[in-house]
Amino acid sequence: RPAPVVYWLTEAFFPPLVGGQELIASHLAQGLYGRGFQVQVITRQTIPPSPARENVNGVEVRRLRPGGMLKGKGFAALFPVLIFLAKLIWILFKDTFRYDVVIVSGAKIMPLVVVPVCALLRKKCIIRAESYFELHETISTESMRTMGSRKGKLVFRFLENARNRVLRDRKSTRLNSSHI
Repeated sequence: RPAPVVYWLTEAFFPPLVGGQELIASHLAQGLYGRGFQVQVITRQTIPPSPARENVNGVEVRRLRPGGMLKGKGFAALFPVLIFLAKLIWILFKDTFRYDVVIVSGAKIMPLVVVPVCALLRKKCIIRAESYFELHETISTESMRTMGSRKGKLVFRFLENARNRVLRDRKSTRLNSSHI
């Protein structure tokens, strides 16, 4: 049987970014690769001009545009985030027969679209919250300030309720490598 293929979805990846989330995702993806999985990371082009595709120690990395940092941008981040999510949806549908499981790094916005798509395609989907705060902060504090308190709170509540509903509606299962 060929090696299981994992699509690892994350907003940022090392390299080029060097932060806790990026490094952990990189180490975990390389750990899966070291255990015989084929791993493809699909991330945003956070710091252009990072290569659109590269191999990082056996892990294939695909960076999608639009590029640039979005944290703290408020409503200016809306269209780039929507474009990124649309591209993820397209890839998951287009590549349906190329991967076995999806891992999502981050519990903020991506699960809102990835979980229903994986359910529709009957793919296993693992959501990996990067921190406790992600479960309570769908939009960064910096972006909330940029949006203004009233509008920011409305957007925050809408996204938080939608994300929580999507996660609650999925049957909770414990997965380990034997399930993948």
